[in-house]
Amino acid sequence: MNILKKYQLITMIKKWKEFNEVNGNEWPGGGPGWPDTVYPNTLDDSDTNIKLCPVDDVMYTQDDYQDLYMDYLKLGEPPLHGFTTANLNTVVIKLGETKQDS
Repeated sequence: MNILKKYQLITMIKKWKEFNEVNGNEWPGGGPGWPDTVYPNTLDDSDTNIKLCPVDDVMYTQDDYQDLYMDYLKLGEPPLHGFTTANLNTVVIKLGETKQDS
């Protein structure tokens, strides 16, 4: 056997003996000094285009809100920005007040 090949074989055997299997502790995020990984497991208002209005306990889609919002603007009310639960509550309350007045 050639001396170079014998040396390569010996170094390969040494490297194999020093090889440490990965058991999960070596992966990033698993040791001290790493922050905890948090996975959100709940939905919030930004995850859906359907909102529950607590004023009248009705679920509104974005299209339903747009119809109500147009009626709201026809009353001369100031414009609102975005399809949020707070804006939905404002629109429903204002339209409810006008229905009671008539």
